[in-house]
Amino acid sequence: MEELKKIDVTFRILSIKTLKFTIDNNEVVSKTDRKLFKFNISLATFFNPKNKIVGFDIIQAVFLEEDMTQKVSELISRIEFEIVNFEEVIKHNEDQKKINVPDQIMMTLISISLSTARGIFAAKVEGSALEGVYMPIVNPASFKNPLVPTQTEAKSK
Repeated sequence: MEELKKIDVTFRILSIKTLKFTIDNNEVVSKTDRKLFKFNISLATFFNPKNKIVGFDIIQAVFLEEDMTQKVSELISRIEFEIVNFEEVIKHNEDQKKINVPDQIMMTLISISLSTARGIFAAKVEGSALEGVYMPIVNPASFKNPLVPTQTEAKSK
């Protein structure tokens, strides 16, 4: 078994935003068993090495049925982190437009982002037809992509 290399990283949450939220507050939705709703969760990663930012857009689409044809809610959350020691921790090659983030750091940031998005969704649906429907717990490793194209500016204004 390969020994894990210790990585000291200093980071903070820079911003948390809701980019989009829609909900269908109809009677069918309110009467549907809370356990029957299906989530389609996706994640987009972006980097801004100049400003030491790693960010994630978490997209949660909620459907009324298994075949995911009737969308009843959508939430897009953006979570941005400032990596104080970005240059020491994250390797990037401007010429190749590639960034390599150590797995442990990526998993930590993705996990925090997913949990934050879960909380945002719970707060947004409170008092609605979807109250009591929660984003499921998902494995952050299923979203990992250590090599991601560089973006020259973060979309946070």
